[in-house]
Amino acid sequence: MVKHPVQLRYTAVYMLFALGWMLQFHSASAQHYQFVRTYTEQQGLSDNRVTCFYKDVHGYMWIGTRNGLNRYDGHSFRVFQPTSSQSISNEIINDITGDSAGNIWVATMNGLNKLDHQTGKWSHWMPDGENKTNALPNNLVWDIEMDAQGKLWIASDVFSFAAFDETKDVFTLYDWPGFIKTISGVQTPKGYHSILRFAKTDSDTCWLGTNKGLVMLNIRTKKFTFMGGGYNDQLVDMQWDSLRRRVLLVTESGDLWVYDVDKMNFSMHQPVAEPYPSIQLNTYEADEIWLASPGGIIRYGSEMPVLMHHVPGLGFSIPPGGVKRVYRDDQQLNWVATPNGFSLMEHRNHAVRFLPLTTASDKEGNNRMTSVWYDDSLQLYFVTATQPAGVFLLDKKSGQIKQVQTDASGKQLPPCLSIKKVAGTIWLLTSSVVYRYQTSTGTFKPFSTPFDITGVQFNDVQEDAWGNTWFSTFGEGVFYFSALHNEFRRIVTTNDTFLLKGATALKADGNGQFMWISTYGSDLHRYHISTQTMEVFSENLKQPLYKPLNLVNDLERDGRGALWAATHAGGIFRFRSDMPVHDAFQSFSMLNGLMHNEYLSLKKGKGNTLYLLSRKGVSYIDIDRPDKEFTIPFVSTFSSFGSFVETPHRMFFDEGEETILVPVAGGLFFYNHQQETRVHPFKIVVDEIITEAGTVKTLKPNLFTLPVHHKKLHIHFAGLYYGASPVLYQYKMDGFDKGWINAGPAMTAPYQNLTKGNYSFQVRATDLSGKELVRSVPFQIHIMPPFYDTWWFMLLMLSCIIWIVWRVMHQLKSRIRDERILNQFATSLYGKNSVEDIFWDVATNCVHLLGYPDCVVYQLDEKRNVFIQRSAAGPKKPGQMREIYNQIELPVGTGVVGSVGATGKAERISNTLKDKRYVVDDAIRLSEITVPILIDGKVFGVIDAEHLRKNYFKRRDLRMLKKIAAICAERISKFMTEERLRTKIARDLHDEMGSVLTSINILSTVAMSKTKDTHTVETYLDKIKSHSAEMMENMSDIVWAINPSNDSIDQLLFRMKEFAAELLEPAGIKANFITSEITDTTLLNLEERKDLYLIYKEALHNAVKYSRATQIDIELLVSEQEIVLRVTDNGVGFRMNPGFSGNGLRNMQSRADEISATLRVVPAEGKGTMVELVKRIT
Repeated sequence: MVKHPVQLRYTAVYMLFALGWMLQFHSASAQHYQFVRTYTEQQGLSDNRVTCFYKDVHGYMWIGTRNGLNRYDGHSFRVFQPTSSQSISNEIINDITGDSAGNIWVATMNGLNKLDHQTGKWSHWMPDGENKTNALPNNLVWDIEMDAQGKLWIASDVFSFAAFDETKDVFTLYDWPGFIKTISGVQTPKGYHSILRFAKTDSDTCWLGTNKGLVMLNIRTKKFTFMGGGYNDQLVDMQWDSLRRRVLLVTESGDLWVYDVDKMNFSMHQPVAEPYPSIQLNTYEADEIWLASPGGIIRYGSEMPVLMHHVPGLGFSIPPGGVKRVYRDDQQLNWVATPNGFSLMEHRNHAVRFLPLTTASDKEGNNRMTSVWYDDSLQLYFVTATQPAGVFLLDKKSGQIKQVQTDASGKQLPPCLSIKKVAGTIWLLTSSVVYRYQTSTGTFKPFSTPFDITGVQFNDVQEDAWGNTWFSTFGEGVFYFSALHNEFRRIVTTNDTFLLKGATALKADGNGQFMWISTYGSDLHRYHISTQTMEVFSENLKQPLYKPLNLVNDLERDGRGALWAATHAGGIFRFRSDMPVHDAFQSFSMLNGLMHNEYLSLKKGKGNTLYLLSRKGVSYIDIDRPDKEFTIPFVSTFSSFGSFVETPHRMFFDEGEETILVPVAGGLFFYNHQQETRVHPFKIVVDEIITEAGTVKTLKPNLFTLPVHHKKLHIHFAGLYYGASPVLYQYKMDGFDKGWINAGPAMTAPYQNLTKGNYSFQVRATDLSGKELVRSVPFQIHIMPPFYDTWWFMLLMLSCIIWIVWRVMHQLKSRIRDERILNQFATSLYGKNSVEDIFWDVATNCVHLLGYPDCVVYQLDEKRNVFIQRSAAGPKKPGQMREIYNQIELPVGTGVVGSVGATGKAERISNTLKDKRYVVDDAIRLSEITVPILIDGKVFGVIDAEHLRKNYFKRRDLRMLKKIAAICAERISKFMTEERLRTKIARDLHDEMGSVLTSINILSTVAMSKTKDTHTVETYLDKIKSHSAEMMENMSDIVWAINPSNDSIDQLLFRMKEFAAELLEPAGIKANFITSEITDTTLLNLEERKDLYLIYKEALHNAVKYSRATQIDIELLVSEQEIVLRVTDNGVGFRMNPGFSGNGLRNMQSRADEISATLRVVPAEGKGTMVELVKRIT
């Protein structure tokens, strides 16, 4: 039977418990202070008021705030806030969880949200007023948790506790309001009862943390049981301690309430704040639980709870304002939510920690802590300080911290500068006295020297091979205590005056035969103990780089025995014993890779490690690579590790713990290099790829395909690492990069002009030494080749080439065949002396040569405006005779033939059934082709063919028929031209020579009848001669016009000049020819040339006969548009009467009309006459 404590029961018992814990605290609880990394809005966080955390299955960290949800990848934040578009429902985030698929569930002040990691889209759940049994109970969601079965548990303020199964879209409700009615005013105070936090511990049990106490829910029976608690307060945190089987609750007042499940009882604790400065040397318990508290972090473990709080003097402590949530991830990293950002704290890996011994701030400009030493046999840490002057003794075994400020006699210790164990004795060096530590009493006893005078500062102590103890001082130089003679001896040299001023450090060589002495202003010395001689290393003509050795702060030997010197302004120097004196020291400074030029102290670490102390902090180098300096985390939080120039600051390396100890800021700084480099495995993901086409987000190493024309590619990756140890990232694109490339802070790998092919992109993380820690899964990238470089395109091109070659060869063969057919058509038309012959030949050859089943040739009857069938081949011509079966006539515009005749454009009809113009001739045919025969741009006839099959005629048929029509038109045109020429010549012969021959015949007959009259006969013979000459001239003109060799303007001009000379010279008339530049020699045809010449002759004849002129100007002007012939005389002219019309003028006008030219005769009485002929060129 479970016992239920009642509210505030046994208050006195609680107070006794708290008092007991407080009394125990001073003996067991205080410890080192851990360094805290804090992130705020300055680093990109959406709001400093952080509320909750969750780490998803991919390794991303989700951080809730009062103003948005943040996804953190260790380098940058991605913020989710409510917007007008698809987004989260509310900016105040109360809790975050996730499922196994990687989806993120978010509890807000206004609804439940889910972010789908694949699509990046948000889903929302709100209360449903109509369906209250299967909906979110309330829009205010305080806490959520996803169980192993994928069911989401939801705490909705004072409404029903719920479980949501998304796969079934079912809400299971647990009647919390009903249960409140049973306990309110009975077991709890009346009023507000809200479930603020809960913890599901197994499949049947869920613990509910409320503002009135703890409640247990039996999930199977849906029964609530009030477990008590004794508080009436807001709940800040609640966690389940599985190791101790306890429920832990923290209230707004800062109290810790613990319910022991096995003992079935409650206890209340008031955590005590960690003391500052520390009074114990303890570390954290590995299994302790951290809880949020208004005062800071409550650390709950096997001992009493301790409150880790903000310390104003330490900048690396948790921020002020209290803690809202503590989340421990799988790498044992504690995420701490505060009102001033969130902090990260290592839970187990305490590689870097700080032990405050005084209340000095880490921001002080002068470091009052001077040196540290650890004695393993005593298990004591010795830490010296100048203010307050004294030594801190830290007992590693008991953890106790003790401050010693007086010597064995009770006298106040002077400012303590250095502590070191030499020859079995722990020596304390101060500003005026040397002390030895008495292990039996735990006190420091003065060690008298002859130089214990005011103004002497003891800096270092060392032992040589003879057991002598050496001391270096400011004021008295270097001296030693001789073990053999039991007396002090001072080193006296020629440079002793300078040694007295400032000897800083001592270091015996490997076998103790030499003592190295560094000074502040007097160079570096090596003293040969056996010969008592001094060797000086200083700047001179051979050694100009030795100038920094004039100011040396410290000396140390590395793991191989080589001497190193830390200088004031020249970096560090390494001594090489195998080199000549002027080359023995090798310098390392900011000029060749180090971060500083001033170093205060050196300390040998493990292996090849050498630690360096500068005023800015601690670092280390590998002696094999001394030009590369590695920093230590968190040292930058301290303002200064140095102080006054004359004050030494010495480190110590604890070989057993492998830890370097550095006194600083009123305390002791611990750094364990081995722990710091032990990095938990983490994921490196490629989460975003940016191309010219946009941004692609991905979480899986899928194959990413990109076209080759995208010249730029940016791959954004994230190392999901949140630890403090420094990690470097490198990337490489296998197939493109030759080696690993250091990634910058943007965590982006830019690439340009990637050629086609397959690439594998990887990112790796290394420590500062270059050791690989983790490597990403290869991300495959395929750059698609240009389409012309793909196999399918090449195959297509090859097919196209083969097809083109075949097509070209086929077309070539077809063209040759077509040309042969066309030649046969043209040859067949030779000798055809009539249009009828031509038409019948064309129709016949279309059937025989082209293989058409049918062909009909129509001729246009212009007078009747109809097309008449003139020839046919095929069914329309049944016999061998030239006759046409069922000859028809088609008016222009009727039928396909008439339409073609009207437009002059050929047509190919694929389906005559769809063409309304089709006219049935002897039978219905389904395809038709019709081509006009054009002569001088006018339709003369039509070639028409038909076929019974649809789509029979192809473009080739149309092309062939057009060429056949052109051949036919050319032959008909030629025939018609020849016919017109014959008619013209016949007419000219009849007109020009008929009358002349008749006159000759008459004159001959008359002359024969007058034979006896000689004078009369002679007269007739002269006339016969004259007529014969005229006839010969006319014949010459006809022959010249017909002769094709005269088909040029040049020849026309030549004949005109020849005729003018023959006619005008005997008449004493001067001829003046004016011509333009003639560029085209074939502007006129035979008839035009002949008529133009005869008009010219008639004009000259008239001028000679009637003008009485002394000069005739003849102009022949030729341009691209017209030819102008102008004959102008300076004769007497004549008056043009309206009724006057001579034969010469009529002949000239008639010839001008025949060649479509314009004739003008412009007479001017008393001034001459101009005859002008203008012929337009078409």
